[in-house]
Amino acid sequence: KYAFKVTPKAPDVFLLQQGDQEIEVRLREQADGSLYVAYGSETHQLYAKEEPLGLRMVLDGTTVLLPTIYDPSELRSDITGKLVRYLVEDGSDVQAGAPYAEAEAMKMLITIKSDEAGKVKHELQPGSIINQGDLLASLTLKDPSKVKKIDTFAGELDYNKPALSEETKLQQFRSSQKCLELVMDGYVMDAEPLIQKMLVSLGSVDLVLGEVQDAASALGNKLPAELDAKLQATYSKFESSHVEGEDTKEVAQLVPSLKGIVDDFVSAQYEVKQAGLVATLAPVNAVLDKYAAGLREHAISVVCDLLKRFMAVETSFAGRSTDQTISTLLKESPADLDVVFCAAFAHEQLQLRAGLCISLLRQLFTFPERFGVEALRELPPSLDVVVEMSQLPGSAYKEIALTAAQFGLFKAEKPFDEVVAELKVELVENGPDSTAVSRNLIINALLALFQDADVGQTAMQVAIKRMYRT
Repeated sequence: KYAFKVTPKAPDVFLLQQGDQEIEVRLREQADGSLYVAYGSETHQLYAKEEPLGLRMVLDGTTVLLPTIYDPSELRSDITGKLVRYLVEDGSDVQAGAPYAEAEAMKMLITIKSDEAGKVKHELQPGSIINQGDLLASLTLKDPSKVKKIDTFAGELDYNKPALSEETKLQQFRSSQKCLELVMDGYVMDAEPLIQKMLVSLGSVDLVLGEVQDAASALGNKLPAELDAKLQATYSKFESSHVEGEDTKEVAQLVPSLKGIVDDFVSAQYEVKQAGLVATLAPVNAVLDKYAAGLREHAISVVCDLLKRFMAVETSFAGRSTDQTISTLLKESPADLDVVFCAAFAHEQLQLRAGLCISLLRQLFTFPERFGVEALRELPPSLDVVVEMSQLPGSAYKEIALTAAQFGLFKAEKPFDEVVAELKVELVENGPDSTAVSRNLIINALLALFQDADVGQTAMQVAIKRMYRT
């Protein structure tokens, strides 16, 4: 027999574990009730039906029966009908191959035989309606050694494994983003490697090139050949001049360059054709618009979309019991139980999903260094979800709320150079007496101005005044 541990990885993906072997299986239900199954490089069409005697399958047109585990001590019916009588008294012996009961099916009398020798114990009364697989009698075996022992398969299943190929940055991003979305939906995966994989791809100019090329290639023959040639030349130029670690600067040049090529090409066409061409090129422009603000801003948007996926579920559960929330969801969506199931399924993995949120929030702290840019002076609207997370009530959310609040405080702090510049203006305008009693004075900024040619003396006076005040 085969012992599988089955773990759902997505609505249409399951991980089968058999010993140390793992096989990822994808399936899709067809209109005729069959299943389209894919694993490795193999695909099959499968139709299956549970029957009393086992599982009957039609696999790629071939019928296969997987019988239930055979136990010779159980005498079961292989017909549907009525039990007429037992031919062997209860507690009496029966020989292998000898009849022990009679049943009626389709007005015919059918004799039922024992496969093994032993002592019979009746399990039903004569006249009982029986179906295939029903237990008619138990058998105390005369020779227990005849019972076949069924061992668990211990080897590896042989199947055509997929050819290994290196993922592009676009493929890395899409696959890791999809997996992280599934974790937020309640499916169990190791999120940390997926986070790093996604962030590496988000910080690469190759992601932008790949996404633009993907959108352009999807247009097929609708993409004008002349425009395609200009775009290809630009791709090649940036790929050949790429410098490791300069991705943010290169994207800041690449996106306007591609945008300008597209806009100039459209403007060069007859006016009657321009509107149609703009509509055709909309997918390409949508990708360029997405990256127009920069790699860091796009990454923030991606991370916040994942956080919003968490909040879409947990805002219903926060501050309330699970039973109360489920009851409310049932009342709100009586005709769509999938909504209720998906929410309950995701909430069941709250600890795993909360851990993912905390990791993503901590990664947001590192974005200026990761993307080689200045810290944000103004927070974009997409980060509003972080504020919402900082206000989640209850002990189950306390670590998320604390991490989100810390991020908000971190971002509220002004860069040190800006603080020093503001203090210098205050010293010039208000003088040492007023500045010395200011509650907003930052000592490190004051010390930084001691060597300043314009306000160095004033800064020292303020320091002395504050020292004697304390």
